[in-house]
Amino acid sequence: MTRSPKLLALLLILLPLHVVVGQKVDAAALRSWIALDAPPGWEHLATDQIMKASPGWHRDALGNLILRQGSGSPRRVVACGLDRAGFAVTEITETGYLRLREVGSTRQHPLWTQFHEGQRIKVLTRARAVPGVVIVKSTHLQRGRQPNAPVTTLDDLWVDVGATSRSDVRALGIEMLNPVVRDAVGWAYGDFVAGPSAGVRVGCAAVATAASGRVERGETIFLLTTLRSFGNDGLEAALRSLGKVDQVTVIDQNPVTLPGFAAMNTITPRVRYAGSLVESVDVKDAESLLAAVKQKAGVSGQGSSRWVILAESTTSKPNLTDGFAATASLLKSLADVPSVSGHERPVREAIVAALPPWARSRTTTDKEGNLILEVGPDRDAHMFIAHQDEVGFEVATIGD
Repeated sequence: MTRSPKLLALLLILLPLHVVVGQKVDAAALRSWIALDAPPGWEHLATDQIMKASPGWHRDALGNLILRQGSGSPRRVVACGLDRAGFAVTEITETGYLRLREVGSTRQHPLWTQFHEGQRIKVLTRARAVPGVVIVKSTHLQRGRQPNAPVTTLDDLWVDVGATSRSDVRALGIEMLNPVVRDAVGWAYGDFVAGPSAGVRVGCAAVATAASGRVERGETIFLLTTLRSFGNDGLEAALRSLGKVDQVTVIDQNPVTLPGFAAMNTITPRVRYAGSLVESVDVKDAESLLAAVKQKAGVSGQGSSRWVILAESTTSKPNLTDGFAATASLLKSLADVPSVSGHERPVREAIVAALPPWARSRTTTDKEGNLILEVGPDRDAHMFIAHQDEVGFEVATIGD
């Protein structure tokens, strides 16, 4: 019996494709966990989404999610903390700016505050997420700038939510102590997923995924806990409510110890760039982490092979309905197009597409890439000039 060369070639093509597609699905699921908004005390924003995506969890009085599988002995606990440290509004100025203070006792990266300067943020209110920015000094209005400016501190963080008075801020629903978080989506590059506290969030995804499996012997109590940023208060409260357990395993970047609980194991996710806004986890390392969590949970390999994926959050999408909505949409679309000096073609095409038909047909591009539109008579000319490009970088070398 002979094999068809065409069939063999087809199999060789499809096999690696299946692996790539599987990795993309896993990365999408992990990104959805990294993107969760869950500042301390506001973990319900995350747990609401988790309960919708994965039935069977219930919430205790402190906001922890609990799911039990199996019965008898041994009694195991597998846990992960959902929240991550952030900021809270501690002052609303007369001119409508917000001042911040850090929330949580977890030790952050030395440049954690610096990471937020000049970034998009969200103020989480009772009704919705209000978009804003952490301001920076204008490069055009500064003179004699320091070549090595001091590191940004909390006293340097001023938040602009588009208000011009304290009453404007109140009208947006913003109150004192509302949490402020970076407006960041789950990010993926190569075989990595990235974002703040990516390692712990991937660990929580592993706990939720393992909880969908079958516990073969004894009882396993799965916990997704609150107040990790305050010394794991949520975990401690949950453990004290459970009574005697034989084994506690926590997925965290640092060893977890609690008074009165001597036998606690910590599984540490493998990450790159720990503690930064781009903390990264390799999808293959995430699979190894999931296997380790299943082993500690006593879960069989069947029924929990695919990661639990959460619905995309819509809290960061402002609802623009006023008379300036069309203008705001146009400006945002142009601002979001990358246009590093010498590489302006994408924004040039976007500009031409945004012009009215009569202007589009009369616009020309010279050999330097400048867009030129001439209208009107040849006398008493007025010229308007604007830059297409932005300051950026080019790849200079590629390391070994």
